[in-house]
Amino acid sequence: MAKSGRLHHVETVNVDWRAWIAKYTNTSQWISVDFQECMIVRKVASQGLGRKRWFAKSYTIDYTMDEASWSEYRSGGVAKVFPANSDDSSVVTCPDPRCSGSLPQDQAKSLG
Repeated sequence: MAKSGRLHHVETVNVDWRAWIAKYTNTSQWISVDFQECMIVRKVASQGLGRKRWFAKSYTIDYTMDEASWSEYRSGGVAKVFPANSDDSSVVTCPDPRCSGSLPQDQAKSLG
C-alpha cells in the first residue's frame, strides 16, 4: 500500500525510510493507492529517495473498480508510459492522465 508514499520528505535521525521502496530492482514492482471510492486522477507526481539515489525513470498506471479486473491507462491504443525522474530529488508531475477507479496502481517501467 501507499502509506509510505510521499513527496519532499525531510530526513531525521532514527526514522525509518518514510518512502515507498520497491522490494526488488525490476519492472514488476508497483505501488497501490485505495481511494475507497471512485476518483478521477488528474495528476501523478514522483520523486526519488535521495540518500540512496533510487528513483523510477518511467511508469504506467493501471486502475480498477473491483480489485479483480484491472485496466491499463492507454493512449493511442497502447499502454501510456509516463516519464518520471532522472535524479533522486526533483519532483516530476504528469498532469491529467484521465483515468478513474478506486485503486489506481503505478508500475515502474525503468529504474535508476
